[in-house]
Amino acid sequence: SSYVIEHRIGSQDLGDNFAHRLRWARSTRRSRPAGYAGQIFTYPLPLALLLLAIQPGWWPLCLVAILLRAMAADAVARAALRGRVHWALLPFQDVLSFVFWIAGFFGNGIVWRGRRYRLLRDGRFELRG
Repeated sequence: SSYVIEHRIGSQDLGDNFAHRLRWARSTRRSRPAGYAGQIFTYPLPLALLLLAIQPGWWPLCLVAILLRAMAADAVARAALRGRVHWALLPFQDVLSFVFWIAGFFGNGIVWRGRRYRLLRDGRFELRG
């Protein structure tokens, strides 16, 4: 591609960031429903924490999931980001992403560039009033 993609992490305020995440989740759900449902496997840490809350005796399995998630985060940070993992924020980010993934299953309203849209079944946006 001849296009340069520009991305600024943290350049949005919290409300805009949440609207972006919800828009992304809902539009992904509409464009690739089976793939969206399959994303559950990308959330090992929140799933492990849920399992731990429901079945505390399964803590060894939860520990394995947590260790694998930590190893994956470290590998990506070193290889792709050339940085380090902010370990204290990792569980918060994983749980927050999981919450937005769940929220993506509900509703069809999105906000994009200050305008409200409704997502149609075929993935197109329809401007609301």
